[in-house]
Amino acid sequence: MDLSSEQVREAKDRVQLACRVETTWQAWCDGLLTDADLRVSLAQAWVMSPAPSRYLSPNKWTRMFRAVGYVTDYTGDGVQAPKGPLEVFRGTAESEGGRGMAWTESRELAQTFVASRGYRTHGQSGAVWRLEVPVRHVLARFNESQEAEVVVSSYWLSRWASPELVSTGHLPEELNQPLTDLDIHTAIDRQSH
Repeated sequence: MDLSSEQVREAKDRVQLACRVETTWQAWCDGLLTDADLRVSLAQAWVMSPAPSRYLSPNKWTRMFRAVGYVTDYTGDGVQAPKGPLEVFRGTAESEGGRGMAWTESRELAQTFVASRGYRTHGQSGAVWRLEVPVRHVLARFNESQEAEVVVSSYWLSRWASPELVSTGHLPEELNQPLTDLDIHTAIDRQSH
């Protein structure tokens, strides 16, 4: 099977990301990273990863975030940890039950993610979940890709959280087709204005 240069580049990028995430975890476990170094490495590894839990277990991510405290790339008012519970949304397969660590503060963006993943074309239903997250379980907030991303503790999600199903894969016909990156970025742009 011949691979295009684009496919080779994408595979190389995935391997490098996996190595970076695993190296961060191992260096932290071995006591080779200061809290400041871990904070930077952790934020970079999380933000660079399209699916962080593919590279490291949710419990390991949570342990590292807990070790350094609240992490963010926001400026101004967003620099401090939230003062009260955050309402967040997650667009994913309905069968997942809203248990992943990555959420967004934007319901519209969660709906866009459901539409972009093409769940209905893979025999699954997409769903948008809503959750009120107590402050102590908000590990990080990132807006690098204008996704208003909130990282939620995997321990809390697996033991005490009760995500509320707010919509399922019954989407308008035009949203049944997988979206392009341009479609997703257009939705993000609309959300940021």
